[in-house]
Amino acid sequence: MIAATPTPVQIHNLVLNVRSFDSIARQVWGGDAALVTLQIDTTLIRIDKARRGPNAKLAKQIATLEKQGAAALRTLDPGGSALAKDAISSLRVNLAKFRVLLKTLQR
Repeated sequence: MIAATPTPVQIHNLVLNVRSFDSIARQVWGGDAALVTLQIDTTLIRIDKARRGPNAKLAKQIATLEKQGAAALRTLDPGGSALAKDAISSLRVNLAKFRVLLKTLQR
């Protein structure tokens, strides 16, 4: 099965999903998440703009998001909070979806 190129709407929906993580992370971890979420949010803005442009530019921004997401997963401790565990799980799922998108763009 050949993967279809994702539409700008699908990319935008992924961006919104990760933005939701940012919002929850700021509530759960407060200042500990501030720098991480600010970097992720800046990259999400670039991805949202690049989704209408050349695939190479979009691929570069997605690769940056993957690095920042990995840093967030290393930095933020889910502890005993159910909300924190759900937020971490959500970020992992959405980063995996972005990884699939990146592979599709590189074909």
